[in-house]
Amino acid sequence: VISSKISDFEIDGRTFEIGGKNKGNKQIENAGKGYVVKDDIETGYANVIPIWAFGLLYCRATASNFSAPKQFQKIVL
Repeated sequence: VISSKISDFEIDGRTFEIGGKNKGNKQIENAGKGYVVKDDIETGYANVIPIWAFGLLYCRATASNFSAPKQFQKIVL
């Protein structure tokens, strides 16, 4: 995890911007692999990830029998 000049943080070339449910893509529009992580949403779409999914991905990393939903598997770090 490193700091990013255009967003909140970057991991392996993937840029993440954290915000509320009304956060838009403008801040990361020039990022090659940019994602908006939103609070107060239940489902993800396109490059938008609900913040709760990061908790599931953490569980996946710590429990061998856990699998993230298919829509998030392609961005597992």
